[in-house]
Amino acid sequence: MSTHKNVVLGVVISEKSNMNFESSNAIILKVRKEATKLQIKNEINKFMGVQPLSVRTANVQGKIKRHGQTSGRQKSWKKAFVKFSPGTDISQFSATE
Repeated sequence: MSTHKNVVLGVVISEKSNMNFESSNAIILKVRKEATKLQIKNEINKFMGVQPLSVRTANVQGKIKRHGQTSGRQKSWKKAFVKFSPGTDISQFSATE
C-alpha cells in the first residue's frame, strides 16, 4: 500500500479527454504509478464527495525524444479514466469553461 498522501496528480486536458467528458461524463486523471483503482476511487470520494461508477487505469510509456544525435526518453506515467453517474456535477474538471 502506498504511503503517499496524494494519489491524484492532476487532470489530463486534451481534445480526447474533453470529448470523453462531454459524451460519457468521465474525466481522465494523471495518477501516481503505484496507485491502485481502489486508492483512486477513495481519494475522489474523499475530496469531491462523489462516488465514481468505475475507474480504469493505463500505464503510458514515455515518448522517445531526439535532439541531434542524442536520444532520450520522457518519464512514463499512469492515467486513470474515472466515470461518474449521469446526474453528477463534475464541471469543476471541465477544460471548456
